[in-house]
Amino acid sequence: MSFIDFLNKLLGDPNEKELRKLRPLIKKVRSCQGAPEMRNLKLSDLPKKTEEFRVRVSGGEALDALLPEAFGVVIRASELLQGKSVSMGKQEFIWNMVPYDVQIIGGAVLHKGAIAEMKTGEGKTLVCTMPVYLNALTGKGVHVVTVNDYLAKRDSLWMGMLYEVLGLTVGTILHETEGSDRKAQYACDVTYGIRSSGCSTTQLSTRWTVFLSMRPAHRSSSASQQMSPPIGTGSIHRW
Repeated sequence: MSFIDFLNKLLGDPNEKELRKLRPLIKKVRSCQGAPEMRNLKLSDLPKKTEEFRVRVSGGEALDALLPEAFGVVIRASELLQGKSVSMGKQEFIWNMVPYDVQIIGGAVLHKGAIAEMKTGEGKTLVCTMPVYLNALTGKGVHVVTVNDYLAKRDSLWMGMLYEVLGLTVGTILHETEGSDRKAQYACDVTYGIRSSGCSTTQLSTRWTVFLSMRPAHRSSSASQQMSPPIGTGSIHRW
């Protein structure tokens, strides 16, 4: 047994301790999601709910306090989108996702500025929609930075279905995006892109940003997905 394993056995796994702290949050989110007011929401009601949240945030309510309701609204939106689709060229992406409990925890971890390491297929794209929505309520905009133009375009369309029914605007910055169009994309509530396509240090330091990147998995030959930290970007949440 290694010294680290011995300490974990003696003191407990620090990650597990943090997860135990977050588990009560699941009950709060599920309680908000199951409330009659939430269950009665239709697609046409969602932008009004977002506006209500924005007013509360501008009035001084902390995002942490609003998290259970905001996550609950995202879950409700994902339920209402079931079966709807969006096309990108010849590809069609059907909405068939509703966050699980573990994805709620993942979203809360990201909102708190921690790193969430996820394997391919574990739902990182959906996980980030909850903290992205929550932080977009400040009106300062959110960047979602991924690894290539294809994923940026795909996710802005696919996850954009969710953001748009919630009343948020969604932009995409690709390598070929230039001039006034680039400026317009940055002005959206949520902007997808890759760092080399124009997500400069200055721009990233003024917006809440989530980075989606890849690295080799520990003790595995397969790739895992991880929220990775930007370098030298100043006052943003670091993943």
